[in-house]
Amino acid sequence: MRSTRLALSIKRALTDKGKGWAGISIHGDELLFAAKRFCEVTKWRGGLELEMLRDEQGNLHLIEINPRFPAWIYLSAGVGCNLPDLLVRLALGEQLIPTPPTPAGVLFIRYAEEAIVSLADFENITVLGETLRFGALA
Repeated sequence: MRSTRLALSIKRALTDKGKGWAGISIHGDELLFAAKRFCEVTKWRGGLELEMLRDEQGNLHLIEINPRFPAWIYLSAGVGCNLPDLLVRLALGEQLIPTPPTPAGVLFIRYAEEAIVSLADFENITVLGETLRFGALA
């Protein structure tokens, strides 16, 4: 029996290019139905991200299809639904056991940190995988 678990997320913060900087896991029967229907109709067999918007009347509109796992993929593991692992298991022909729904209300926040380092330190890290010293320039 195959698992029917999916991870659903709402973007809560966006970059200037519309990329998700924070999001939250949700339960959404209408979204889940739309995703399952899309996979049935297209015979999709792999990771994908469907981006949808809801209009003022409450109707869902598909605005983008990304034929890959989403950038927030780590959230799926965080809610107990490791999508890449499940896809590999399915590709290997394993029978998956149905599991309970993923929890709603789990937040991911992406952050960035800048580091100032010498080119020599950077080269050592990229070429050798290590550096003798790493820190601010003297």
